[in-house]
Amino acid sequence: MTNLAHQLLILGNGFNLNCGLTSQFQDFFGPRIEILKGAVSLKGEALTDYCSEKSLTAWDLNLLQRQELLEARGLNNWYDVESAIANVMWYRQESIAN
Repeated sequence: MTNLAHQLLILGNGFNLNCGLTSQFQDFFGPRIEILKGAVSLKGEALTDYCSEKSLTAWDLNLLQRQELLEARGLNNWYDVESAIANVMWYRQESIAN
């Protein structure tokens, strides 16, 4: 039987924020941006090795690019992960169709 005292519940109704927890996505991803900046000038195998060493994913790189593009336009919703995923999937679907 699982010990319920050690279970993590993620609620999407603001309960966590109301309790004062720093558990928004930007709280998680913000510090990763500094790590990601080390990958910006890398290409090919060097990029793959760096990402593997730092446990970065393609989504991390996508969100960094999204942050830079949106902030250049004066927008601050780069951490809208759902929209980022939808945009990538839409682009992929369009690329496959063409």
